[in-house]
Amino acid sequence: MVQLNVVGWAALLVPGATLGLATAWFGSASLLAGAALGAALPWALALVVDTVRWRASDICFSCPDVPRDALDRLLGDLHVVGVDASIEVDMHGSNSDKTIFQIRSRMRFRRIIERRLAEPKTL
Repeated sequence: MVQLNVVGWAALLVPGATLGLATAWFGSASLLAGAALGAALPWALALVVDTVRWRASDICFSCPDVPRDALDRLLGDLHVVGVDASIEVDMHGSNSDKTIFQIRSRMRFRRIIERRLAEPKTL
């Protein structure tokens, strides 16, 4: 989600609205339509950029009750369907006597991994 303060939103929308007004002034479109279109285009661009950045961000799934061999099989299945993921050891687990594994991937693969972890036959 795009999170900007008033200055950030003004910096994003005002130049576009101004350009839209100028274009409408010299063209045949109405001033209101030009300003609206000029403000909407930078907002849409910011939304696209934010979505791309979100989908590329890292995500980890903690798997405290899943044995390593089951995670290795799951990782192989995920790689077959094109999911880029890896297994890491959680060194900061609440129980220091037990090794806890994590699956690390990108946010865009979150639903696929959640679905696979929820399937009882997978693990």
